Amino acid sequence: MPSANSVRAGQAFVELYVRDKVSGGLARAAASLKAFSRVADRVGMQMMRTGALMAVPIAVAGKAFMGFEKQMAEVSTMLDQPSKNIIALSNGILDASVNFGRGTDEMTQGLYNILSATVPVEDSLQLLDISSKAAIAGLSDVGTSAKTIAGFLNAYQYSVDDASRVSDILFTTVKRGVITFADMNQNLGKISGIASAAGVSIEELGASIAVVTKNNIPADITITGLRTAFAKMIKPAKESADLFKKIFGIDMNTQAIEKLGGIIPMLRKIKSMPDSDDVLGILFPDQRAITAMLPMLHNIDALQHDLNLMRNS
Repeated sequence: MPSANSVRAGQAFVELYVRDKVSGGLARAAASLKAFSRVADRVGMQMMRTGALMAVPIAVAGKAFMGFEKQMAEVSTMLDQPSKNIIALSNGILDASVNFGRGTDEMTQGLYNILSATVPVEDSLQLLDISSKAAIAGLSDVGTSAKTIAGFLNAYQYSVDDASRVSDILFTTVKRGVITFADMNQNLGKISGIASAAGVSIEELGASIAVVTKNNIPADITITGLRTAFAKMIKPAKESADLFKKIFGIDMNTQAIEKLGGIIPMLRKIKSMPDSDDVLGILFPDQRAITAMLPMLHNIDALQHDLNLMRNS
């Protein structure tokens, strides 16, 4: 059975052949072969540099290239102008596949997820590189990490320039909390939009998840609880809204957390009150919300510490 390197090498060879057949000319072919030699150098395929090119299983390579064509055809469905962008994106996928040691199928799935999240075409390869680095470091496969990071960019209305920061915060959340990258990928889509709408920063969200999970609350229950609590900030019950206005002097709404300077100042004010647990229960009258908010109320200093780490991730 051919090795993975052989398949990737064969795929690259066939790709070069097809490109040169279209472009024509021996000079172009020679230039492409030189470029291919440089690619071979980067991935350490000594057999190619020493003239053993015929050892590449051409039939398998041809099959791999047909698979790549199909993958890029699926990507093209996400493009408004496929003919304008597909060549550059194909080249980008092939380069990323070599640079990060991942198959083109995984890379094209990542690109598909990025484009389907309405990331501009001109920014898509930059986000693919960041997602690939995240996947290598353990976040997940490229497709899943791309979907998670792109989801946060959309939820918080960030640009692709913020993608590295988002990725760093996700890693810090895993490092500080009792949560895996698989948990993050599976659950964060449920909360990012609600958290953003409630005025909770991505750093505050990461710190909240870290602190609650460290208090023996499973990741899925933590995220469901936080989502419920943040939703209560957006649409509070009357009793909750009345008490919030009495305590803080402002309405309990989407601007409240930002006006108070963040989650921690809000919790410190509640903590300073007699029967603070009961007060919290009135403000967030849902068992799921209380399950997440109580550990934060009881561990404010730890929450502040983790928030500082998120901000400097």
